[in-house]
Amino acid sequence: MAGASALQFYTFFDLKDTCTANLRIAPLISGSSLAVSFFFNSIWIYSKNTTRKVAIVLWTVTVVIGTVAAGATLGQIQLYSELDCQITSSLDYSWVQVISIGLLIVSISVPHGMSKKRNLKVVPKEETKIKRLRFL
Repeated sequence: MAGASALQFYTFFDLKDTCTANLRIAPLISGSSLAVSFFFNSIWIYSKNTTRKVAIVLWTVTVVIGTVAAGATLGQIQLYSELDCQITSSLDYSWVQVISIGLLIVSISVPHGMSKKRNLKVVPKEETKIKRLRFL
């Protein structure tokens, strides 16, 4: 997710004011909301009370806003030629956005597909005797 946020900020800073339309708003919103999502994620991880529920909701909202704004940036890129903008860059913005959105998809979905390691130790009660298995 940090890589996706960095690519959004790269797009924001690389776009100059060469057009009458302000094309920098969508990548700014995307990069900012993804960066803010780290704050809410850390609150969710380190808190132990009801703050966790609020933090996970705010994390979800900021990640969704960042993802939608990254998609909006990708959609705006298709219109750059129609706006007669003088945009010159060493990178193709379409690929930057596709890579950014791909990183978002991977960073959001992979943790939900991984199994969680649980350190549950089974300690028998003192009252319960463990019976040995007897093989014939």
